[in-house]
Amino acid sequence: MLANETFYSAVIIAIFIFSDATPELLIKLSAAVVLLTSIFLLIFANALMIVVLLAKGRDKLKEDCRQSKLRRAEKELLEEEEEEERRQRQQREEEEFTKLPEDTTNLEHYDMNAKQLDHDLSDSELGKGSKKRKPKKHKKKNDNDDLNEVSLASTS
Repeated sequence: MLANETFYSAVIIAIFIFSDATPELLIKLSAAVVLLTSIFLLIFANALMIVVLLAKGRDKLKEDCRQSKLRRAEKELLEEEEEEERRQRQQREEEEFTKLPEDTTNLEHYDMNAKQLDHDLSDSELGKGSKKRKPKKHKKKNDNDDLNEVSLASTS
């Protein structure tokens, strides 16, 4: 089959070479030699395959066909099993993915409870005093102490 496909490709290329697109005679002659050689090789490969098949015999060919069918069936079965495993794995991943939003919903519920609890605590603290407490500013009685020390040092 590979030889046949190669030959078909060579014929497609030869169509371009034998057209008027290439005016040089040497290129056309070389392409003709390559094309004739590939034809003879193709004929030889097909004749060799016929001789090999005749040497094997009819019974051996049937047995080979059965064996290849069994191998192909086993391979398809293994591929189906692998595909089924992939599907099951994907289904488990999807189930885990769908569980994730439910868990986050529960966490949001806990967050809402925590916010409510914080709000209730802040309301109860506010209930103790009628006004919010303002932070106390520390007033220094003698803000000019530093100035006095500097002035004393400079006078001495």
